Parts: sequence; C-alpha cells; structure tokens
Amino acid sequence: YISLVFCTFCLFTAEAQEYGPQKIRYDEDYKKINSIDGSEQTFKDRLIYGGQFGFGFAAGSLRLAVSPTIGYKFNDILSAGVTLGYQYNMRKDYWSLMDINTGAYSYKNLNLHVFSPGLWGRVTFLQNFFVHAEFEYNITSYKEYLYDQNYNVITERTSQAVPCLLLGGGIKQPIS
Repeated sequence: YISLVFCTFCLFTAEAQEYGPQKIRYDEDYKKINSIDGSEQTFKDRLIYGGQFGFGFAAGSLRLAVSPTIGYKFNDILSAGVTLGYQYNMRKDYWSLMDINTGAYSYKNLNLHVFSPGLWGRVTFLQNFFVHAEFEYNITSYKEYLYDQNYNVITERTSQAVPCLLLGGGIKQPIS
C-alpha cells in the first residue's frame, strides 16, 4: 500500500492557476485597469502564473519535467501568455553495442532532453467555460551511438525540432 500511495503522489502535475478578482488596492507602481464588469484591477491582479512539475520512474527509466507559465488576463474573456518547458528522460541500457573484435556487448543509457518554448491563448465564455490554444516548439536533443564503416563505435549529438499546435477546452471551477 505504501508504494501505491508513493506512486500516486509522484504522478500528479500542478497546472497554472488563474485567480479570480482580488481585493482592490492602490499601488503607485501599477496603473489600475477597468474590467468588463466595471471593477478595477491592477496590472499585478491580472497576472496569471503557475506551471507544471512532473516526476516519474520505473524499472530502468526516469522522467523529470518542469514548465513554468506566465500570462496576462486582458479582460474577463481573453487571456494569453508564454510557457517554457524542459523535460529530461533517461532510459537505462537503451543502446546495445557490440565490440567487433571481442564480440562483447556493452550498454549505454539514453539521456533525452526536450525544450519546449510556447505561446498560449484562452477565451472564456459563459463565465466558467473556456477554449485554449497553445503553440509550442519541441526541440529534442540526445547522444546517439553508431558504427562507422570499420564497425568502431562513434557518438553523435542528434537534435530534432517539431512544432506542435495544442487545442482544448475546459471548465474553471473556483475552489474558494
């Protein structure tokens, strides 16, 4: 039971939070902004911040991820922002290499790094429903083990870049 509870806590992610209207205060550093409902909010009150943290492991593998997010709530309908993600994946003994002279095998780990800068936008309708669009550019980098024409092991740094468009929707459910 203890391992089940531990695994449950290791597999959760925390999403970015958008706070509702906060207590209005006078702040000389920020200009007050009127919202659609007529209340005034400062620049700080309209900031959206948060992100995700991920951790996972299994026999011979490990995954760590972090993705901070910051955004701005332009009005009660439109929000937009940026995110910068990083993910590390390790897979033990991924590469199987044979020495052509001795016939002996050796094994190397896969260490995969993924960087994901992105932009996002959110449109809220009917008070608590929203649609969300996010464009991110995933840049993957890892060391690859190959053989040359004489069957000697060589290493090569491999990188790939893949653009991604993520679309979705949801419901905002205030806790307090």
